[in-house]
Amino acid sequence: MPVAPQGLSQVHFADGSSTTANETAISQAIMTYAMNHKRPYQNLCVLGFDNAAHGQSVVTLSASSPDVNCENMPTYDWPRAAFPHVKYPRAANERENAEEEQRSLDGVRKMITARRAENKDVAAIIVEPISSTDNRSATPTFYK
Repeated sequence: MPVAPQGLSQVHFADGSSTTANETAISQAIMTYAMNHKRPYQNLCVLGFDNAAHGQSVVTLSASSPDVNCENMPTYDWPRAAFPHVKYPRAANERENAEEEQRSLDGVRKMITARRAENKDVAAIIVEPISSTDNRSATPTFYK
C-alpha cells in the first residue's frame, strides 16, 4: 500500500475532524485489544492525561480533561494520568525533567495495574503529539 507508513500494511482514514480521527483510532484500538485478549468491550477503557483535549464526542471527552467538557456530556469512567510538566530549556533541566517523566510513568503503571485488578483493562493510551494547553496552568489555553 503506497500510503502506509513503512512496515505497516493498513491505513485507516477518518472523514471530517480530529474528533472523528481520534474516535476512529480509539475504536480500532479497543476492538483490536478485545480480539487479541478475548475481552468484552465493556471491560475495557482508554487512559488519557490531565490537561488534554481530544475532541467533543462522548468517547473523546472520556479521555480528555473534565474541564473541556463544557456541555457536561455523560462520559465513560476512564482514567486520566498526570502529564509530565517539563521545564525548558530541556538541557538545563535534564535531571528535574527525568524525575518528572518518571513520576508520570509510575502513575500510568499504577493506573493500569489498578484497572486490571478491577477487571477493566486499559486497551489504549491516548497522547496527542501537540498539546493545546499552557504548561504553566491546568487550564487549556483556548479557555483563557
